[in-house]
Order: sequence, then structure tokens, then C-alpha cells
Amino acid sequence: MEFKDYYKILGVEKSASEKDIKSAYRRLARKFHPDVNKEPGAQERFKEINEAYAVLNDAEKRRKYDELGSNWQAYERMGGAPGAGRRTVYTYGPGGTTFDFSDFFETFFGQMGGDRGGSGGVFETIFNFGGGRAPGGTQRGSGGGQRAQRAPERVPGQETEIEVSLEEVARGGERRVTLGGRTATVTIPKGIRQGMKLRIPAEKSGVGSDILLAVKYARHPAFTADGEDISAQVDVPVTLAVVGGEIDVPTLDGTVKMKVPPHTHGGRMMRLRGQGLPRWNAPGRGDELVTLRLVLPADLSEREKDLYREIHRLRYGK
Repeated sequence: MEFKDYYKILGVEKSASEKDIKSAYRRLARKFHPDVNKEPGAQERFKEINEAYAVLNDAEKRRKYDELGSNWQAYERMGGAPGAGRRTVYTYGPGGTTFDFSDFFETFFGQMGGDRGGSGGVFETIFNFGGGRAPGGTQRGSGGGQRAQRAPERVPGQETEIEVSLEEVARGGERRVTLGGRTATVTIPKGIRQGMKLRIPAEKSGVGSDILLAVKYARHPAFTADGEDISAQVDVPVTLAVVGGEIDVPTLDGTVKMKVPPHTHGGRMMRLRGQGLPRWNAPGRGDELVTLRLVLPADLSEREKDLYREIHRLRYGK
């Protein structure tokens, strides 16, 4: 199994700050997001980027990864596979979501997800050593040596889709789903993207195996999503487009006022910053892109028609 250099994947130095790592992640995630980049290999690259960020953005996981890197040659000498020596299983961190990361990630950092015997979920790290003290502590057996703890065996999972609303993506929340005659609660993290997968563990699924729920955005009556940005169309009266003014614009958090400059043409796109979807594993939100659609007045009175005729004469002289 090949060692994965997460620093190289994100294009940062090993000494990179948390800010540098977040900046690199945002830049690369936008570039290779499957909704934006349709080139061959972009989806795999996006998965690698998310995998690297999941480790380097967490101080404890990053520390253990750095320790792993310095001992990688020892792993290779033992065959580079789990069970080639004594091992300690570290369990830490809240879970609830699973991602289809690489074999390297699965072997040494376990699976990001769900409740397997603990109230907060597990994120298991298996360090494999030929002897000596494993990083972060040891488990002692009756003979005074290290005692191996086996990671729970995984049952092959089943996969289906779950539709989530853009409001759920914006705020996060929980969803109750019924599978195999049993009801389970699924946590929907803020900013989750289409194609990511939520996991219901076997002991809660009711079908004897893990259930992977592939996230799909439900059709929204007002918005469409493009990565972390959303788009909407808003009607603007012709008179207001000419003289300028304010209009009401729907957002995922309610209606806001937006200024329309004088002499605005139909089809103009305006940006409401910070009104889009939350960024995945990063602070802040995307933007809302508002396309203005001019609306002609209907049922004009004779007085209104006279005013429009006067404007026409003033403008064109006839």
C-alpha cells in the first residue's frame, strides 16, 4: 500500500498553518468539485483533497499522521498491512458521516462515521508496530506486553439515495428514515455536498448491514445550487429598473432588501455575498447570484399610458 502525502495533495509545506491549509483546500475544492469540473480524474482528485483536509484540518489527526509518516519505513518492512505486528486502536472524535476515502485512510484512520459501541461515534486509527511503545499510549495485557484490540469487522453495505433540501444543507439537522422496518435518525451536516454519503450502521439499519445514503439535492422552487453558490431569478418592474430602488429578494434565511441601480437592464446578475450554502469543512458561506428579470406593467390606465407616451416623445421626439 502506497503512503499518501496529504501535504503534497494540498500543495502545502509540512509546517503550513491552519489558515494555509484551509486556503489551499478551498482553492482546490472549488477547482475540482464534480459539479464544476467534468474532466476525467477530477472526481478522484476531489476525493483526495477532501481526504487530506479531513486529516490535516484536525490537530489530533494531523499529529498522529505526522507520527505515522516518520514510521512509514517500519510499516513497509513489516509488509505495510494491518496485523503485521502489535497494534493499538485509538478511538476518538464525534462521527455520523462516512466518506469513501482511500484504502490508506481506511487502514490507518478508520472510517469517519457512526456509532459502533460508543455514544459519540468512532474514528479509529490503527498504528502497526513491531514492538515498543505505540504513539499516544499502549494497552497492556496480563503478560505485561501490548494487547491488540481488533477493529470491528465491517459487513458489506447497501447503498441508496437520500434527498435533502437546500434549507437542510444550509442549517444542518436530523432526518428520520425507515429502512428494513426500523426507523433510524440520520444527521445531515451543514454544507454537505451532492454525492457525499451518510452512513447508518448495521446495528441501526434493520437490514443486517451498513446503509450508505448518497446525498442528492431536492429540487427547490426558488433556487438552484452550484457548489457553495445558489442562484435565483427575481422580477423587477420596468419603472424601478429605470429609476432605481429596492426590491425584496428571497434567500435561504428569509427575505432581504437589495438595491437595484438606475438604468438596470434585464438579465443583469447581482451578487448577495454570504447568502449561499455553507462551505464544506471550512468557515463562511457561498453567495446568492440574483438574475433580474424585467416585468412590463399590465392593465395600464389611460393616465399611465399618456405618461408613457410623453416619455417616448421626450426620448425619441415623436
